[in-house]
Amino acid sequence: MSSVIGPRLAAMLGAAFAVLLFLGVASLNIPHSVSDQEMIDWWSDGANRDTAIISMYMVAFSAIALLLFLGHMRERLNGDGGTAGNAMFAVGIGACSLLLASAALRATIATGVKNDEPLPGVDMLRYVPQLSRNLVEMSLVTMAASLVLLFLATRRTSAFPAWFGYVSLATAVLLFAGTPFIGPFMIPVLLLWAIAGSVVTWRSGAVAATGRLRQSALPS
Repeated sequence: MSSVIGPRLAAMLGAAFAVLLFLGVASLNIPHSVSDQEMIDWWSDGANRDTAIISMYMVAFSAIALLLFLGHMRERLNGDGGTAGNAMFAVGIGACSLLLASAALRATIATGVKNDEPLPGVDMLRYVPQLSRNLVEMSLVTMAASLVLLFLATRRTSAFPAWFGYVSLATAVLLFAGTPFIGPFMIPVLLLWAIAGSVVTWRSGAVAATGRLRQSALPS
């Protein structure tokens, strides 16, 4: 199998996804359950709008990193001419697309004002961020479905250790169970899975590199 992205780079992309998504979500604290005037005052602050734009880019880049990370996993699961990872990757594309849409909405108001548009009405100030939040929740649920398919593919192949398949399944169950109740607060569960996946992928790269060194040391 010839991989465009090697295991070391894929591992770094998985870690980058975790870091960028955490920073992108944690950096933007839009107020909730406040008066209309407090909401208008918050969005009138240029620093808050700049933070929204920075948050947008971090979440967007996290989605791209996740997509590339899943792409590498698909290649490993497929092996030479297989299809075991295709379903996992197809659903993962949906999760990344939802995350990208959420990222765009995070800064819709801020970029509009930056481009000399007036600050919208208070209803839009409230509900555009809520729509972004809902898209994150849908991304988590969709990613949970992708992880179930990853578990099934792992059982069919030896591309990943069995324990990582069960970690993926447990992550999916937690996301399915918790997202309807606490929404984006389930993000850390997915981030822990990404870190575990990065460790597995990095170790596979180290094993492959050791194998190449041993082969090169053998007399021809």
